[in-house]
This record gives sequence, C-alpha cells and structure tokens, in this order.
Amino acid sequence: MIQAVYNHLLTCYSPKQTAASNNTHKRSELRRIYNHIIKVNKNAPLYRISMSDDSQLFAIGLKEASMELNNVLSSFIQPDNNPFDAINAHSSNPEIASVSLLNDDTENLPESFTLEIANLAKSQINSSIEVPIKGYRPKSGSYRFIAKIDDEQYEFQFKATPDDDNQKILANLSDLINKADIGLSSFIHEVDSSHIELHITSNETGDWGEKLFELRDTDSPANQIGLVEYYGLNNIVQNSSNASFSINGEKKEATNNQLILNRCLKLNLSAPTDEPVKIGYIPDSKKILSSVEQFTDTYNHIIQLAREYPSHQGMSRKLIQEIKHSLTPFKNDLESCGIEWNEKNQLTIDKSLARQAIEEGDMQKLFSKASSLVSSLMKKSAYITINPIDYVDKTLITYPNFQKPGINHPYASSIYGGLLFNYYC
Repeated sequence: MIQAVYNHLLTCYSPKQTAASNNTHKRSELRRIYNHIIKVNKNAPLYRISMSDDSQLFAIGLKEASMELNNVLSSFIQPDNNPFDAINAHSSNPEIASVSLLNDDTENLPESFTLEIANLAKSQINSSIEVPIKGYRPKSGSYRFIAKIDDEQYEFQFKATPDDDNQKILANLSDLINKADIGLSSFIHEVDSSHIELHITSNETGDWGEKLFELRDTDSPANQIGLVEYYGLNNIVQNSSNASFSINGEKKEATNNQLILNRCLKLNLSAPTDEPVKIGYIPDSKKILSSVEQFTDTYNHIIQLAREYPSHQGMSRKLIQEIKHSLTPFKNDLESCGIEWNEKNQLTIDKSLARQAIEEGDMQKLFSKASSLVSSLMKKSAYITINPIDYVDKTLITYPNFQKPGINHPYASSIYGGLLFNYYC
C-alpha cells in the first residue's frame, strides 16, 4: 500500500528538477545512508502509527521537501559551478567602455586591467556635393550604378521623373541604399534651409588598406552623366581607421570597437578616455540572490508543510522548532544579510540589504563550505529525509532496552527509508 500511495502522489509532489545532479550516489554514500537508517532503528522506541491519508501525504511531502533543501544546500558548497562564485564583469565608466561576459568560462578570464582609448575605429563616410533643393537636377530617365564592397558588387537601378527635385531624388536614393541591406547606410543632411547633401556610411570599420566601398556609374540617359558622378557620391569625407587603445599601458589596435578577450570577455568602446577606465569583476548579485531565494523558498516550504499538517500542535511545533534551531546560532549573521524570520517562522529577504551583503562578500561567507550554517542545516534536512515519520502523529508503545544490544527491528522510518531511492524508479 505504501509503495502504491507513494508512486501516485510522487507524480504531483516530487521536485524532479534537481534529481539528476544531486540524488545519484556513490556506493559509499549509499552505505552511509543505510548505516544511518540502521542506527535510527536500533535506538528508536516502538510506536503505533495511524497511517491516514493526511499522514502519508505529509510524510512523503516532508521527505521530498527536505531532500530538495539538502540538494540546494549541497549546491552551495560544491567546488564546480557554485552559484555563490557567480561574477559579472564591471567597468568603472560604462559610458566610455562597457564590458560583459560571453560565457561561464571564468578560468580563462583576464585579470583586472586598466583601459585607455585614444581613438575609436571609424567607418568610411562619403558625402555628395552640396546641391540646392530646388534648382538644377539630373535629367529624367533610368540610371544604373554599382556599389563595390569588399569583393562583392551590387547593382542599383533608379528612375528619375520630371517632377522630382534634388530633395526627392536624393531621398529616393537613400531609401534604395538602406533597403538593400548591403552594409551601407545613408541619410539626407540639411546644410541649410535650401541646400542638402547625401551621406553614405559603411557599417564596417577599420583600416583594411583599401576603400571599404566604392560607387560606379554603369548606365544613364543619353548625353547625361550618371548619378554617382553628378552628385559626387564617391567623395570621401572620412576614411575608415582602426581603434587605438592600451591595456595596462600596452598599446593595441583593432579594426572595430567591439573587442573579445580570451574568448570570454567582451568590451564595447564608445568614446576616447580622459582618464583610465578600470575593468574588473564583481559578484553577480542577481544570480546569487536567486540562489538565496531558492534556499528560503525550500526552507519555507517545510515550515508551510508543518503548519498545514492537521496534527496535534506538538508535532508541528517540533518540526518547526528543530529546523529553526539549526539556524538560530546564525541569527545575527542572517539579519545582517537581510534574512529574517516573520511571524509565521518563515524566512523573508530584504533585497536591498541582501544585495549589499553580496557586494561586500558577507552573503558568500555565510553560505560557504567554511561556514557551519550549511552543514548544520544539511544535517537536519538529512535526518528529516531519512526519518520523516518522526514528525507524524503516533502513539508510543515502548522504549528500547539500552542495557541489551540493539536489535534491528522494523521501525516506521524503514518504510520510508526506501523512498530515498525513488528517482531510480
């Protein structure tokens, strides 16, 4: 009956998400759990338990919740992928140089450094001659020209009508170039109220030893020069150039303003510096706070189970007092990190104080392997996992005779001890 009830309820109440990484064990770990169960059996009194539906549901839910709490705490002290080791890249002046991590490869991150930017990488900019909005204009008819970018050529066809003025022709040319999506962008520049220019800019930057783009007429109406020549669209007003910067005083150049360091750190250069920008690393408050919230959520779930269990008040109070007692010695440390108990004995987080504690490293110390908080609570959650029946209503029959050797008798927790391995089912 127990197995059937468990398998039915497991589909609804089992937190499967952490099973794969945390609920698989080595042979030595399984033997240690087994020995723990045997020890509990030897020293336990004999009880008569009324396994009502509420009691079975509570025992299963409590075991699952305590396993989840243990898994969360285990992740806090593991050497690899520890959530409290999460970091973010930081710039002392993100408006000048912003920085971000590309992946979780923290081992290959460069050490903190200072950055100075002399010049940004620039695009090639061509500008037409200044022409009047109303006035002389190319003859009506069909025109063709080619845009050469790198080793590619793109052909454009344009038709000027008798009603078009220079404003309309250049605006249509600008739309034609922008919609082609070939790595060029253009816009109309108003010189004054009656004169305009067409500016064409390459998306690419950097000095590649040649022009980044070039325009050439290929066809025009009879006795009429092409649009490129007519408007002087090959007139370069800004040559492309490299970014010039230094890292820790070492001068460097790059063809664009996005730099990738060690394949894991991305730098965006936005403007020349007046003073060095410091690039370094800070704790990832968002990820660390999320892990702390995961801890408080699983802790609070156990408290909620105890509050909702329709037992005599003594059993609910016993569970709440015992698990709270595991954290009581760290009350001051928890409060300094923004974690407090509310009137329902559940943990709440002051996110402002928590972020400050994360930035100062206090939160990481509190939940580190060196801190006894995690080990204390893991010990309690492991006990609850092995012996959830200890918190179920029951009637005491007799105490064991400690003057005689312990006998491995069937004890209530043995029924549920096998449920430790439910993820193998």
